[in-house]
Amino acid sequence: MSGAATAQFNYDGDGNRIVKVDASGTTLYLGAAYEKNLTTNVVTKYYYLGGQRIAVQPGITLTYLHADALGSASLATTVTGTLLSQRRYLPYGETRWSSGPFPTDRRFTGQREESVLVGGFLKGGPPAASNPMAAAPSQRDL
Repeated sequence: MSGAATAQFNYDGDGNRIVKVDASGTTLYLGAAYEKNLTTNVVTKYYYLGGQRIAVQPGITLTYLHADALGSASLATTVTGTLLSQRRYLPYGETRWSSGPFPTDRRFTGQREESVLVGGFLKGGPPAASNPMAAAPSQRDL
């Protein structure tokens, strides 16, 4: 597969991502609230309230994130409440519909969406079988 996108990820001993290297450059991650693209020097900060991600600030622009019942980022608004972008998801996380650029890679159930991965998500991606019931045991197997 020529021209395929590639990325390298490094994790600490607890399984937390600390570095990503891809076509956009090298990104350093410090906990869940801070990341810095070392190539562009853009710092992105995440803000939490009660364990829920409520805002993202790439550079100097603060954007509020609004989650659905699963914790998936579905709306992004300015500090004045102006709608910037929306996302809707299919059952296993694939984007069903979107409008406008979303300010974060945290999407379905709060997981990172990575375009270089087949399933799109590092955790919580779609099952290996195209039919989710294919992996379910039948009555004969019980």
